[in-house]
Amino acid sequence: MALGRQVAVLVIARGKSDGTDAKWTGSVPTGPGKWTGTNPILPMAGTWKPWVLSLPGEFRPGPPVAYDSSEKVAELAEIKSFPRTPQTNNEALFWEAAAALGERVRRSASERRSRASGQASTIAATSSPAASLLLRLPIK
Repeated sequence: MALGRQVAVLVIARGKSDGTDAKWTGSVPTGPGKWTGTNPILPMAGTWKPWVLSLPGEFRPGPPVAYDSSEKVAELAEIKSFPRTPQTNNEALFWEAAAALGERVRRSASERRSRASGQASTIAATSSPAASLLLRLPIK
């Protein structure tokens, strides 16, 4: 029991120093092809100290292709021509639900941590853009 308490103290201290409570004070870039929202979701996530990886960007992919490139046009055409069926709808909804469940777990943990520290919790819900786009395509 004493060992468990010692480990818990270390884990809690590590969690308090991982940067997940950092406040974003940046601004959203503007211009053609840029996101136009007002409430970015987890903009500081790339700065968090990971628990398992060596660095936050260890598996981070490169930047996306330009929004007005021929490659982006081809990618969008491929998505729009996807053969939508009841089975593919079912698969999209499965992954949409999995993303929502993961978000609920993250939100619950964040709210518990906020309540424990006496801070107000500000959480933004996310959804799967890929599943949302797929569900708007016509069934063939």
